[in-house]
Amino acid sequence: KSLSGIVDMMPDDAHKRANGKLQVSVTDCRTGANVLLNRFETRDHLIQAIRASCHIPPSFHPLDMVRKGNPTYPLSEGISIRQNPGTTYADGGLSEAVPPLSECDVTVKVTPIAEKAASEQWIRPSGKGEWSIGSRNFAGQPVSLSVSNLRRLNTSIFGASPGHLQKVYEDGARDAEAWAVAVGDAKGTHAASI
Repeated sequence: KSLSGIVDMMPDDAHKRANGKLQVSVTDCRTGANVLLNRFETRDHLIQAIRASCHIPPSFHPLDMVRKGNPTYPLSEGISIRQNPGTTYADGGLSEAVPPLSECDVTVKVTPIAEKAASEQWIRPSGKGEWSIGSRNFAGQPVSLSVSNLRRLNTSIFGASPGHLQKVYEDGARDAEAWAVAVGDAKGTHAASI
């Protein structure tokens, strides 16, 4: 809801430091297309891009994630970024859960949503042992259809108590450590501690 903590920590030249290095994923409300922003004219432009990247439009419905095609939203429900007048943006995860970054050899994707199939490119709960009615691709992300994932999605969108968020953090740290060990073993190298 508020980015004041992040904004307070950002140096005055944050936009210059981020140019070409930071990719901010947003969804174009008009077309539903995923857009990666990586050029920021001012610090305020960078802040608006970050704000848009985590903005959920009021008319969002969880079923938007399972419909074919990318969801679109009224322009009035998005966040305007001065560099792109006439267009408004919302959370990039609405159109592409983890967008591919063409400039990178490997993109490591981090999500709280489980999938039983292991992947070198994903840090996520394994989903093994969870009852599921199958798997489906949502916003470019393979997802096990399980009650546990519905709970994780609910927490991601609506938040949770500090105690629950601490548990999510601890679970994520374990998932990241397991990923590092598995990738290190697969490549015959020692995994770095995370």
